[in-house]
Amino acid sequence: LVNYLPYRTYLTSEVSPPPKNPRLQECIQEYKFELYENNEDVIKSSINEISTFDISYLPESNKEFLESTFINAILTFELVENLKKTQSLLDEYKKDYRSLHLSVRKIQKKQFKIDKKIKKLEKEKSYLERENQTNKVNKIQSEIDKLNNERNEIVKKIPSNWDEAHNAYKVLATEKKKAVTKYRRNVDSVYENIQKLKEIIKDRDQLSNLDNEISNLKELIFRESKDNGMNRIKSIEKILNEIAGAELIKEKLSKARRTLKKDDADIDRINTLLDEANEIYMYENEWRAKAEKELLPQLIKFDDSIKNTIGLRLQEKLTKDQAKYVAACRSVHTDISLNF
Repeated sequence: LVNYLPYRTYLTSEVSPPPKNPRLQECIQEYKFELYENNEDVIKSSINEISTFDISYLPESNKEFLESTFINAILTFELVENLKKTQSLLDEYKKDYRSLHLSVRKIQKKQFKIDKKIKKLEKEKSYLERENQTNKVNKIQSEIDKLNNERNEIVKKIPSNWDEAHNAYKVLATEKKKAVTKYRRNVDSVYENIQKLKEIIKDRDQLSNLDNEISNLKELIFRESKDNGMNRIKSIEKILNEIAGAELIKEKLSKARRTLKKDDADIDRINTLLDEANEIYMYENEWRAKAEKELLPQLIKFDDSIKNTIGLRLQEKLTKDQAKYVAACRSVHTDISLNF
């Protein structure tokens, strides 16, 4: 209770940390793995359901992006099993390794104390040598020799299998760390990708507000002064900066503006770039309008189905039930001595 109550109060408060907080990761993972085990069929069903929707009208890059996201979502369960396997191997190895590690570290602690004394004496000896105090130097050297002999006797007590056993532990611990990193990167990328596509589709309204703005640029920039023309393009670029997925349109407009800025501006190239920008704009507006009606509701539904499992690390806050679970988990002592 001494540990639990402060954690519960903190994690359910207005200033609670996000689930991605490094100190919460072990408990968040434990919580999620229970959900994966209990709801695997439901989660897989949601992934399979959204995978069947028609996305052929999406731009090729977005289509490949979404298809790889669905593949990675299913891959989550394989990565979870791999992580569990590496954790199991490490836990099994710890049973025999723990006592060896404890005994060796006790021996090494004595060794380190002696090393510290030797280092101090070596430093003192170097000062005395510069002052040519031979008698004192010899006395300190005798102490150093005695400590070295003592150190050698202590080191001999370290079991001969220590290096091999310690290296084997480090290999297993590294494999587990790699499995954790791979799993976390995978689930985070899946959820981030869904959010990105939702944002792109939702920004369709902002994009449609630019209707005729780009198509009218050709007439306007040549009717006005060069500076006014560049400013008109800049104003549209500024709007596009706030619209998700509008980079290609902005890129074409930026190239047109830079070409217009030149003393010997290539009018044909400017016209071509503006036509390309308008063409991309029309296409973006068209597919986003269709996706807003057909795909966005499914993405929102899919988001809701995975936000407490695959997407939990990227939520802004823990729910009350999640916070209570993590508080209980964090209140129990975790032995990390084998990492040192």
